Amino acid sequence: MLRREIAAEVMEHYCGHDAHGYSQVHRAPDGTETITLSDGTRVTIAGGDTDCSELVRRCYEAAGVLGGYWQDYLWTGNEAGVLLSHGFVEVSVHNVQRGDVLWVKGHTALYLGDGYIGEAHHGDYYGGLDGREGDQDGTEVRMARYYPSHWTTAYHYDYSDEADELTDGDLAAIRQAVRDELVNIGAKVWGYRNTTYETADAYRILRDIRDDVVDDGTPDSTATKGKLRKLIETLGG
Repeated sequence: MLRREIAAEVMEHYCGHDAHGYSQVHRAPDGTETITLSDGTRVTIAGGDTDCSELVRRCYEAAGVLGGYWQDYLWTGNEAGVLLSHGFVEVSVHNVQRGDVLWVKGHTALYLGDGYIGEAHHGDYYGGLDGREGDQDGTEVRMARYYPSHWTTAYHYDYSDEADELTDGDLAAIRQAVRDELVNIGAKVWGYRNTTYETADAYRILRDIRDDVVDDGTPDSTATKGKLRKLIETLGG
């Protein structure tokens, strides 16, 4: 399952369970719980009340992108820097996908698709920054309609597709392909682009992939996928 999809399903869980209310005062995680996603995967998420930015962090922590509460402490003032440093890219609020992070000064949420967002919205009964534990009226942590004009920026997790779809079978296929390409690099690359510069670039990328996937038994799948994409561009495919 894509990391963005995991984050979105975790957000839907938070929005649908009244054990999770709004609090800026007590936003730190209080225990954990384990939930089952739509594909049967079980993930552990932070328990207790939350505010808007901490809720976004929790969703992407469950997806394996962001770290723990203090490791990747998140609030709307530092959110852009934290997200960009973890592989997110800025995108238009008019071109968002499920799981994208939405930001406006003082507030943040996740886009859930079909014109809806998930957010930690307000304290008890539309008042204050704290309140009794849990969601008292069903809307402290909620799903709501998405209005692009309300938001300033959106952030898309750029590598979620690439990281999560690299299976053991993919790795085996890549290993064999890299071995084959390294043996036949001259003929293969010259068949695409008749320049020595591109031959050298492709050979360098293949050597990097070899180091990640062929020689190393525990490759960095995100980095490898990025290099494969670069190789495709170099070969003109």
